[in-house]
Amino acid sequence: MEEKEPPLWSAGMRAILGVVLGLSLAVARPVPAGDGLAELAAARGLTRDQVGFVVIDTEDGRVLAEHQGDRPVVPASAAKLPTTIAALAVLGARHRFETELALQGSTLFLVGGGDPLLTPEDLRPAFRRLKERGPRIERFVYDASALPEATEIDPLQPENSSYNPGIGGLALDFNRVLVDWKSGGREVSALAVSDGLRLKADAVRLLMAPTQVPPPYRFLAEGPDRWLMGNLPAAGRIWLPVKQPALNAALVVRRLAEREGVALPPPVAGIRPADARPLRVHASPALAEVTRRLLEHSNNMAAEMVGLGTAARIDGGRPASLAASVATVDAWLKGAVPAVDWTGFARANHSGLSPASRTTPRQMALLMVHGLTLVPELTEVLPAREAADPEGRGGKENGEARSGGFAVRAKSGTMAYARGLVGFLWTHSGRRVAFAVFIYDDSKRVAFDATLDRRVPEMPATAAAWIRRARGLEHSLLGSWAETF
Repeated sequence: MEEKEPPLWSAGMRAILGVVLGLSLAVARPVPAGDGLAELAAARGLTRDQVGFVVIDTEDGRVLAEHQGDRPVVPASAAKLPTTIAALAVLGARHRFETELALQGSTLFLVGGGDPLLTPEDLRPAFRRLKERGPRIERFVYDASALPEATEIDPLQPENSSYNPGIGGLALDFNRVLVDWKSGGREVSALAVSDGLRLKADAVRLLMAPTQVPPPYRFLAEGPDRWLMGNLPAAGRIWLPVKQPALNAALVVRRLAEREGVALPPPVAGIRPADARPLRVHASPALAEVTRRLLEHSNNMAAEMVGLGTAARIDGGRPASLAASVATVDAWLKGAVPAVDWTGFARANHSGLSPASRTTPRQMALLMVHGLTLVPELTEVLPAREAADPEGRGGKENGEARSGGFAVRAKSGTMAYARGLVGFLWTHSGRRVAFAVFIYDDSKRVAFDATLDRRVPEMPATAAAWIRRARGLEHSLLGSWAETF
């Protein structure tokens, strides 16, 4: 189903918006953080120098509190918010990503349109129809040309983490496979898993090491992906990332067709011709729902694909690369919100999965204020977050939640020695404030990056303990703002 999308904002309209909003923010007089911050931080084993935040009244633009508001930090997954705001403003909340199965004679085309939520189940009806009245398929072509492909999101992240998969115009099951083994690894399989379906993932090859190989999952080569498995417990399972998403999708769809009684030849890459006849066009959920899910689950692959699709709309064509798409989206964002001082703002990708990205608490808090005008649905797509207990344990990380008389809708960001939370807080008095709080240990983060082993996906226990303390401090700050304002 095709929907008419709203036109992009003109440069003049964006400039006027920036001036109007900027006037209210320029006259604000911030309230100092006060000496209480040092005590709150010390109670968590942290220091006030590791904390930066800005709190803004969304009604009049007044800065209510700040501390180190212009300190550049690693935003981690909070960087998904600029992607979300730009996508909803540019594409529209009702935009849908389409995946097509089309026929030309005896050739079947699988055409990706950048849908980050696609599963085999979405394409199942087409093969039932094809079995009933379709021709014999002699050639099977997959077309992922709508978006550029990359074998991973960030080269500085663990290569075997499912949150760092390949991306492109054709994706399936979040570009990850479930590796399941029994009998100490003698029975091992890679499966594409979605609602009600388990299909063999032929794009992933699992090789058993003759001896123990720590760590147990080592990536060897692409196309198809090959993994060396060793040092496995007697039985278990793990999600592994797919490095060649379009090839994987085509091979899984071939298995789906086989299950439905339709024989397909091995897939080959190609381009859908203009005269191919649509067999089925599957539309994703509306973008408002897509972004709600990607923020709630903090899915990096979905954020990257939404960002790539947004850049394609802005530029009027396929981005040259992931880096080029980020530059396009961020340039649009800076033009749409000129009242923000974007000095030092830099994103390596659309998801925040990079220690190279930088932003400031002020930039993110102001972005949330301006985002309310750019995207009327902003508060609805933000995760309702249940505040953690004083030690940062329990509650929903991203999951309207109330604790101690206040409600929070916000997106968190977490990396080793970097923690952030950006969104809206409804205080005890009923006031809505936008806030951004980041807790960051520069020296420990630098040391962590210097010793990173890409073969090891687990975060060190010391870093995990630091994050728990940071979340505890975050909770205390939210509580104090809820009571004060």
